[in-house]
Formats: sequence, structure tokens, C-alpha cells
Amino acid sequence: MKYSVRIGEKERWVEFIPAGSGWKVLLDGVESYIDCAELSAGAYSILTEGRSREVAVDREGDLFRVRFGGATHEMTVLDEVRARTRRPERKKAVTGPVALKAPMPGLIVAVKVAAGDEVQEGQALVVMEAMKMQNELGAPAPGKVDKIHVQVGQSVDGGASLITLAPPVPAEAAP
Repeated sequence: MKYSVRIGEKERWVEFIPAGSGWKVLLDGVESYIDCAELSAGAYSILTEGRSREVAVDREGDLFRVRFGGATHEMTVLDEVRARTRRPERKKAVTGPVALKAPMPGLIVAVKVAAGDEVQEGQALVVMEAMKMQNELGAPAPGKVDKIHVQVGQSVDGGASLITLAPPVPAEAAP
């Protein structure tokens, strides 16, 4: 599986492929091999390039704090599907309907909202299984769920509309 790892403003792509007793790791396309053993909850011994390193990992959602060599590194880790569907910050207000689309073919395993629900940008709306992984797909913008185009158990093609959001009503326009 491929992951986006963001440390500060820098994003790197990491792919793990089982290889013998360890893993072939592609970091931005550069190949290396690691062997990893869990020492205790959150503590690991990693063997790479003939060197053994002890690493401690704490996780809070997508945020990982990795400690090794006397330093702590904070990073955000997203699987490939979630990384490719996240949206950059919006510069303009949303003025029309916005669709959440399937990033690739898959199977809908959960719909987490109902028509009429108010949602925030990034809020999980649908869980889709693709490439043997379950991925939460988040709202591409804040808004109100206008239409749900899928149901649990349905197979969808990449690019298919899953949910349509109506833009939020500005506070000053609300009755």
C-alpha cells in the first residue's frame, strides 16, 4: 500500500511491499529493505541497511509522533486514496452544489450521513472499499447533504458521484 507522509510542508510518498521476512520500502521511488519487530506496544526495532534502530510511535488519528535518535518527528500519514481526495484550502466561498466523487472503483460499505445533514469540510461521509482497503471519503466542502446517490453494498466506478452537497447558507442570510 502507498502512503502520503507529510512532515511540515513537505510531502513524501512511501510504499510498503512484503518481501521475505521484512518489507521492500519505496520512498519517493527509492528502494530499500527493512525488517521490523514489535518490542512492546508502540515500540519497534527496525533493521535497515545493516543497522538496528529502536523507534517509538504514538498515534492520534492521522498524526504520528515518531521518536528515534533522541528526536521526535511529527507527521501526518494518509493512505493513497485519502491523500489524493483531500482538497487544498479554498480561496473562494462555495456558491453551487459540490459532488463527492469516487476516487477509484470500489464497494460502498457505509454511508455516514443522511439527506439534510449539515457537514464540515473533511467530515467522513462515505466508507468505500477499494484495493482491499476501507477508506473514509470526506466532504470536499462544507454544506448540507442534498442527495445521496449510493447505498451500502453498491459497486461504483471511479469518478461516480456519491453525494451532492448544497453550499452552506451564510450566517447573515439565515432567517
